Amino acid sequence: MRKLDFFRALIKATLAIAVLVLVTSCNPNRIFEKNTDISNNVWDKKFKPEFEFEVKDTSLLYSLSVNVRHTNFYQFSNLWVMAYTTFPDGKTISSRVELPLADKDGKWHGDCLGDICDVNVSIQEKAIFNQAGKHKIVLEQIMRNKSLNIDELPGIMAIGLKVEKLQ
Repeated sequence: MRKLDFFRALIKATLAIAVLVLVTSCNPNRIFEKNTDISNNVWDKKFKPEFEFEVKDTSLLYSLSVNVRHTNFYQFSNLWVMAYTTFPDGKTISSRVELPLADKDGKWHGDCLGDICDVNVSIQEKAIFNQAGKHKIVLEQIMRNKSLNIDELPGIMAIGLKVEKLQ
């Protein structure tokens, strides 16, 4: 009976993802979106996904957000990351960013289906890119379990970046 429940949940998740892709793929303001799977659903501190996108129009404002796919077994209500942004001229800046995943009562944000939740967290509204060209953002998880002396973060399935033009 457990296999049947698993396959039902898998079919529901697949359908939800397909609908989400269809609904969001037609957004003319999106200039970039990419999600990177996390091996074995455990984000090791050594794994730092990179996202490279091109900005053509420096007169516009942009919105940057991070996509997080996690399981219900993720043990924290948030996720801390360092975001390293490299501009076309080679200059890099870093910023520490909190990604809230649940409210104060423990209810997950975003869309959850079965044991999997998808959350999109805005990290910068009205961003200005004053250089046209290739930009790169690297995300590093900086959550640590000091009592267990581990640098792995179980329960994170995928991490991604979305960049959109603002109207």
